Amino acid sequence: RGFDGARSDRMTQTWNPGNASADVQIRMDGRVLRERARDLVQNNGFGKGALNAIVANTIGTGIKPMPQIEDRDQRQAWRDAWNYWAEFEADVTGHQHFYELSALALKEIVPTGELLLRYVWFTPQEMRRRGRRTPFGLQLIEAERIADESEYGGTGDRNRDSGNLIRNGVEVDSYGMPVAYWLLDTHPNDIAIGTMVPKRHDAAMFRHVFVRERIGQYRGSSWMAAAINWLYKLGVYTDNEMMASALSSCV
Repeated sequence: RGFDGARSDRMTQTWNPGNASADVQIRMDGRVLRERARDLVQNNGFGKGALNAIVANTIGTGIKPMPQIEDRDQRQAWRDAWNYWAEFEADVTGHQHFYELSALALKEIVPTGELLLRYVWFTPQEMRRRGRRTPFGLQLIEAERIADESEYGGTGDRNRDSGNLIRNGVEVDSYGMPVAYWLLDTHPNDIAIGTMVPKRHDAAMFRHVFVRERIGQYRGSSWMAAAINWLYKLGVYTDNEMMASALSSCV
């Protein structure tokens, strides 16, 4: 007798999920998953509520470091330095402080499954021009800016110069370690003017934030993937129930 889970009968004969690699699945369906998940957290009350609950319970008011330096004055100086950086210089765009940036990062990761965190280092000249105290800042890059292999315009699946394999916009060496990311200048559907030809960026300047769920996975997939259809149908069902109630009241 074999495994019951592999038997085919009238209840399971249409269950043929296939066995594609993680990156092949993401390449086939990743864009649609991102678009649908973004729509759910924007227009579906259940999706929006779930996202807000995850962010509130994970980030809260933010994680604050607690220095263990024995000298009291040094501890206070450390706190002051951290608080200034977190408030004014953590976000290179100047729009958010560190804790808002943390919440935004999680709000991005839940529907899309990933983001790039770019480490930005300023030269002394740039620091003086921008009025910065510290040379280090952070920049969030959304998943849509990571180019797909089909957008390379002739480079194919390998970098012509290095010979490295490129997997859904992530260039890896012979061991599978990311060495570069191929990024668009802007979101592909943004109003900003930018070239749609991806550019190569050294991986050392980035942290690719995603949850690896399978061996050989180099891109993230939406955390909502397994619930997208249910949430959509739940929204339709709720709308129908409310409309039925309204019509019943009219009658």
